[in-house]
Amino acid sequence: MRYGELYTQYENYVVTPVSRIPKDVAAAALPITSGDLLFAGSGETAEEIGTCVAYIGDEYPCQAEAVFRCRDLPRG
Repeated sequence: MRYGELYTQYENYVVTPVSRIPKDVAAAALPITSGDLLFAGSGETAEEIGTCVAYIGDEYPCQAEAVFRCRDLPRG
């Protein structure tokens, strides 16, 4: 998932990612899991930077550069 998609393709949440990347690139990327919050670390305007969406899908997409992920870790 690319940072620009967070503010151009999605609104509040993502169920199905729009981008696809080669498997060899995905193998080296950080996976995103359902429940992660994704933040745009870059943008064309100040308003776009920091845009946040929740990923609630069943696939395991990958995080591109300039996308920051927040995950609730299990306690205990």
